[in-house]
Amino acid sequence: MGTIVNMLAIAIGVAGGLIFKKWIQKEMLNHVMVLVGLSIVILGLEECISSMVSVENNALEFNGIMLLIVSLSIGSLIGDTMKLDERLNKLGKKIEQKLKMGTVAEAFTSSSILY
Repeated sequence: MGTIVNMLAIAIGVAGGLIFKKWIQKEMLNHVMVLVGLSIVILGLEECISSMVSVENNALEFNGIMLLIVSLSIGSLIGDTMKLDERLNKLGKKIEQKLKMGTVAEAFTSSSILY
């Protein structure tokens, strides 16, 4: 269910952005993008830390930090080897050309990586 909600939210956001793009100043758009990115980083860190850090007997205990590091490393190696970023950019560019709209490739790549 969460995936469907995410897809709908992305589709609504893209549609709204395309509709209101001409009325939004570039500087304001940059500020919003930075704030959205920062919010995603904070949410991710909060979720990660809450599941990895606990307090027992008045002491902090850390669980799964090595798993996190190994998982991120393996994921990066796989992504680099398969050239996923490059492929997602190419797919986004194709969509951009078919829709005849700019910045779809960047938005598509970002949302694909995040979700």
